[in-house]
Amino acid sequence: MYPIDIRFDIELECEVKQDGFRPSLLRSLLAASRVLQAKKDLKFFVTDTDVPPPFTLLWKVLNRGPTAVRRDCIRGEIVPDDGRLEKIERTNFRGDHIVECYAVKDGVVVAKDRIHVPITE
Repeated sequence: MYPIDIRFDIELECEVKQDGFRPSLLRSLLAASRVLQAKKDLKFFVTDTDVPPPFTLLWKVLNRGPTAVRRDCIRGEIVPDDGRLEKIERTNFRGDHIVECYAVKDGVVVAKDRIHVPITE
């Protein structure tokens, strides 16, 4: 799709929300060896980048695991950002899922990051 020449950095984070609880950052939860349960709201967002504007941000959500296969919800398509540098998702089912972001400048991927999203039921 695009040639890759990683020359810059981009940092991805995820805010985890559930009614009645304070929001948490996914990387902090993972560092504390905690995993997510289903029915949480997730907001993935770029926290920092040194990619000089303008650039295009692309997102990839990859669902993995037996439930994703059974439900035919593997996904994996790459979609453009809507200009907010964030992507909203929801934890729906068990699996070790992945979200990636790619910064594209002049038709080349110049920065990328990924975050693992382990979900239990």
